Amino acid sequence: PKTKNVFTLRDQLDHNYKLIVCDEASMVDEKIEADLCSFGIPIIFTGDHNQLPPIFGDSRVMLKPDFILTQIMRQEKDNPIIYLSQRAIHGLPLLPGDYGDSKITTSIEVGSNLLKDYDNIIVGKNKVRRMFIDHIRQRILKIDTKLPVDGEKLICRQNNWDCSLGEGFYLTNGTMGIAIHVDYSRMKKGAVPITFVPEVTRRPVEDILLDTEYIRLPMEEAKDYGLTPYNKFEYGYAITAHLSQGSQCPRILFLDGYFHDEETTRKLRYTAITRAQQTVHIVVSGSRWPRASS
Repeated sequence: PKTKNVFTLRDQLDHNYKLIVCDEASMVDEKIEADLCSFGIPIIFTGDHNQLPPIFGDSRVMLKPDFILTQIMRQEKDNPIIYLSQRAIHGLPLLPGDYGDSKITTSIEVGSNLLKDYDNIIVGKNKVRRMFIDHIRQRILKIDTKLPVDGEKLICRQNNWDCSLGEGFYLTNGTMGIAIHVDYSRMKKGAVPITFVPEVTRRPVEDILLDTEYIRLPMEEAKDYGLTPYNKFEYGYAITAHLSQGSQCPRILFLDGYFHDEETTRKLRYTAITRAQQTVHIVVSGSRWPRASS
């Protein structure tokens, strides 16, 4: 029988906290805001009011901020990424051309350059994300199994606060890294141990049990999988702009398009472009994507 996992608000917190700091506040909907405020503890909400809103519901906390920081820290002062991000958030066209080391094109090769030239690929929709993941694994890396092999890029999709990554970090939803070893000699029903090197620490963590049933699923089925006693991972060769929030890396490939409505499109473009620290390659809509595998 299918079961459904639900979250229940606690009557009280497990410590006598003096302050709550909530980052990525643009993603906090009204219900989560009310739940946080119900404990009567002072809260500092921080975030970028130009980034994406919650998947469900509306967010109010970023509408009237007490302070607005205007100095950009992720990119250097004169980096064209800043110029391109401002065009995106104001709804101005993203015109093909070179912008310093960054560029906008109408097409792109989909060969090994996807792995050599970029640290991450950002898309708007999960359908396009799956197309690129399948293309990279099957056509470029020549991997013929749905399970991971040594050296694969993964992203965690479920918090595990019992799994320390060192330096005060834990295995949480959105953690990117490389599975440098998948130990199939110790595989058991539903899970296989991996040695995982997270981007945040660059230190190998052994014996993380990867949920083999989850990683096999098509994305439309994976969203209903629910919580698992093992660790949920997906392939990280491409991610959506929603998944990218809070992250950064030197070189980004962003596949542009129209997403739901004008406001969402502006914020999604802005979010994706500003994940890049050094260079961004934007491929504008009308481009040729790899075909989805059958």
